[in-house]
Amino acid sequence: MLQSITRSGWRQRMFAASPKLTQVPRNVRAGSPRIAAVVPNSWRTLALALIAPVLAALAFVAPAQAAPLSPADQAFVDTTVADALRANPGGQMGMAISLRGPAGDYARAYGYANNTSRTALTLNDHFRIGSVTKTFTATSVLRLIEAGRLSFSDTVDRFIPRIPNGSTMTVRHLLSMQDGLFDYQQDSGLRVTFGLTPWNAIEPEQIIAVLQNPANRPLFAPGTRTQYSESAYFVLGKILEVVTGRDAEAYITDDVITPLGLTNSKFPSAANSSPIYAMPAPYATGYAASAIFPGTTQDVTATNPNFAWTSGAIISTVGDLEKYARELGTGALIRAATQTDRLSFCPIPYSGEGPTAFGYGLGMMSFGSWIGHGGSWAGNNAVAWYEPTSGATFGGAENYVGGTVPVKVWQQVFTRIAERLYPGSMATPRYPTC
Repeated sequence: MLQSITRSGWRQRMFAASPKLTQVPRNVRAGSPRIAAVVPNSWRTLALALIAPVLAALAFVAPAQAAPLSPADQAFVDTTVADALRANPGGQMGMAISLRGPAGDYARAYGYANNTSRTALTLNDHFRIGSVTKTFTATSVLRLIEAGRLSFSDTVDRFIPRIPNGSTMTVRHLLSMQDGLFDYQQDSGLRVTFGLTPWNAIEPEQIIAVLQNPANRPLFAPGTRTQYSESAYFVLGKILEVVTGRDAEAYITDDVITPLGLTNSKFPSAANSSPIYAMPAPYATGYAASAIFPGTTQDVTATNPNFAWTSGAIISTVGDLEKYARELGTGALIRAATQTDRLSFCPIPYSGEGPTAFGYGLGMMSFGSWIGHGGSWAGNNAVAWYEPTSGATFGGAENYVGGTVPVKVWQQVFTRIAERLYPGSMATPRYPTC
């Protein structure tokens, strides 16, 4: 029922305020015979003299080796997760976490991947990561902007006709959730279809059609408010397809998932999954609180990923989430100026544990002093967080959605662990007026 791993030897950043450091290419090593064979001794002597100061500087900033969490901190983490799972119906389901940082490294899986078979959850189990997907979509869009194939100021009507306010709604509005679009998940017809047959075939174009419906009126004028938006990232996915001429799933896989080495992550679709709800093995069965029988749960694993698509369909493991948190937080695939723009946050009120507001930038959240994203979809919750000052990272996931704290791995577990290990990191930042 439990799987525990403590890890040491992970490199930590001493200067987290500098998100990118120039590194010696991986295939060039000191004392390499290949280099020695082609460089004369005199030139090697000169080269060593020239690079000695650089090597000394690199040695100075080399990050220290991290140790496991202290026994007291491990016990705190275990108790915090146990308290969260105990609140689930029957004290069931599972949760997995992976964290690294100056306070120590720790990874552990708790509870069950499947309640019926009582299969223990492991650190290798796959979860649907929900809205963490938005960060992948945003990264690809930002890279298209950097390449000159798209612009922040491009309006939606250039790519998709008949979207309300499409002539004034820009790509920047969509990225920053200042779009004002109707929430497609509130469409009555779609809710009935999804509620009764979540495994049914549906294409992204059908959800775009919901947004084009004149009866689904905008919530506000673009740019006048910041409000969390599922629809914005559906529209961004369609714009990405129009610009690239490729399916969004394949493009984001090639553009973000593969370059970052996220080998346990997958962007499924009705086209590349058989059956359409297939999860890579091993996986955590997704459970949700029943809307019909209070106090009971239902298996919602069999869900067509196209219902969430570029807003929330990616599948991953906690190990990949923790790894991705650092790459996302340091802007691994985008220019430094773009990352700075991405981290310009506007506040959105929050009433759970921790800060009184979270910030939203360009496909990126801030929560206390941490940056990253949380997500919830099809009986799974997930988080990927990075703390810039300490360089700490946190990846977590669970396979139950429901209760008074519906996203426990974020709103309860991460919040308490972050404050324990990095005191003050859950304080509310001073956000600008947006």
